[in-house]
Amino acid sequence: MVRNNMKKPIIGITADYDQDPINPDYTRSIILRKNYCSVVESAGGLPFILPYTKNLAQEYSKKIDALIISGGNFDIDPSHFGEATNSSYVKTKPERTDFEISLTKEILNQDKPLLGICGGQQLLHVILGGKLIQHIPDEVESDINHEQPNPRNEPGHQVNVKKETLLYDIVKKDKLNVNSAHHQSVKDEPKGIKINAFAPDGIYEGIECSAYKFCLGVQWHPEYLIDESDIRIFMALVDASKK
Repeated sequence: MVRNNMKKPIIGITADYDQDPINPDYTRSIILRKNYCSVVESAGGLPFILPYTKNLAQEYSKKIDALIISGGNFDIDPSHFGEATNSSYVKTKPERTDFEISLTKEILNQDKPLLGICGGQQLLHVILGGKLIQHIPDEVESDINHEQPNPRNEPGHQVNVKKETLLYDIVKKDKLNVNSAHHQSVKDEPKGIKINAFAPDGIYEGIECSAYKFCLGVQWHPEYLIDESDIRIFMALVDASKK
């Protein structure tokens, strides 16, 4: 579904990077899965890939109409939410995290629409004052494998969507099929943050903050369009960026 508009809003998407396995400081490539861009295009936006450069965070924020904080195979350093690392599974990318924190704060200060996906949701939660479970199996007994063994373009489990939330208003349903690619999760619901979705085992799967025009985070990867309602999340982001 491609939405035609006279002027497409610019939707910034943060990019990841990979490293040379022999010499990590020698080669770094900016990477982003294509479906992040294709789903933004389908929703009526103009995808704009943002390489991590902390010094450009403020300039990026002025050029884009909305921001997607993408996911990645890494974690937020627990020091950002006042804890020491307590799991050997925690692995970080300090440069990317520092950049995304700076950029996200700029976007929030300008009250531009924001969507955090998977690790992006976790980063948003921390910026808003929340904490994370550093490794789910250490803290929660569950029969759900939140790092699903099957392909990412297939569902891993369902989530329950809470009514009277922005997410429910967008997807119009109380259950969604989602993929699952995380070993950490949102831990708490501090003042100003509303949990809008949770897994059958109780793990929090979505957050939002009504203090801003559009501030939403989801733990799954809706860019894979696992559920028929996933595209509505991106359409809502694009629509909010026009207002």
